[in-house]
Amino acid sequence: MNRIAEVLKEKGIKQIWLAEKLNKSFNMVNGYVRNRRQPSMKILFEIAKILEVEPYTLITHNKVANENDSAYSANMLREHLLSFIGWLHGDFDKKNAEKIVDDYLNSK
Repeated sequence: MNRIAEVLKEKGIKQIWLAEKLNKSFNMVNGYVRNRRQPSMKILFEIAKILEVEPYTLITHNKVANENDSAYSANMLREHLLSFIGWLHGDFDKKNAEKIVDDYLNSK
């Protein structure tokens, strides 16, 4: 799930504007916004750049993590680490990055 709809609403930006900036069809962007489809990491980072937000803000759930919900917290940490790796390295081997992050988290 992504938070593209929430960020667009917060910034007062219309989907059609984002579609034009991405050079994508309105239907494609609408699919991202309604979570019927998820953008690739490359597109997600492009959206973040266009919207002038950190990439992780587009994938973080609105749910406030319960301090006792360690599974939720671990999953969010994993997603943030993957986003950070992508931000640092641009195009990257997602499977390799996932393995590195999972190995790191499992060692803790």
